[in-house]
Amino acid sequence: MIAAAQGVSQPEVTTAAVTRNALPAGTPSWRNRCEGAARWVDAHPEQTEEAMRQQDASRTLADAALLAELQSGFDADQTARGAWVADLSSATASAKVSRIHRDNLRWMIKTFAKKRLLTAGQVGEDGLHLTWLLVQHANSHPRYQQIALAQFTKRHMAGEFRSANLARLTDRVAVKFGTAQPYGSLQNWAKGGVEVQNIPDLATVEANRAALGIMPLANYECMMHAVRGPAD
Repeated sequence: MIAAAQGVSQPEVTTAAVTRNALPAGTPSWRNRCEGAARWVDAHPEQTEEAMRQQDASRTLADAALLAELQSGFDADQTARGAWVADLSSATASAKVSRIHRDNLRWMIKTFAKKRLLTAGQVGEDGLHLTWLLVQHANSHPRYQQIALAQFTKRHMAGEFRSANLARLTDRVAVKFGTAQPYGSLQNWAKGGVEVQNIPDLATVEANRAALGIMPLANYECMMHAVRGPAD
């Protein structure tokens, strides 16, 4: 898929996790706090994890072994990041996250240099989603993320890759290379609002999101703040 170099990004909260209400115990549901976001999610069932699973259930995967390897890398990533989130002051936990990111990056460079372009026929839409998250966390190698983005764009055009994830990787690459975010998805949500950094025109961002078919930024902002921000 992507062949090609350790920063640790802020704790990842995927849209899929948000829509599963994966919130800390005692935290009010984002659905209660963000009615607009909840209505949007309910109106777009085709963008849910369940829809992805149904699509994959109809496929006979050509490379189930590779999917298992992707799952292993994902599990290691999420376990390490979970321990870090539980104690953000821990240098040991932070170092482990960085090591896992480096290990996964080396594995992707080696594996995808041989496999070339991944497709849903090989590893399912779930496998493409797992690959996307590993690429998202390959922050030490922006050029690799940029190359991967071009491949994910092809999978999106083929109807195999989620629009929301394409937007998030597009914005991440834009920030890495000092250009404006087309979709405004990369922000410090814990501060409670969209930072105008790398977003020259919110109206243009909202138009871009509508054209891609993803949640309006105002609703996305509410949802992400409900998950990442301080309690009200």
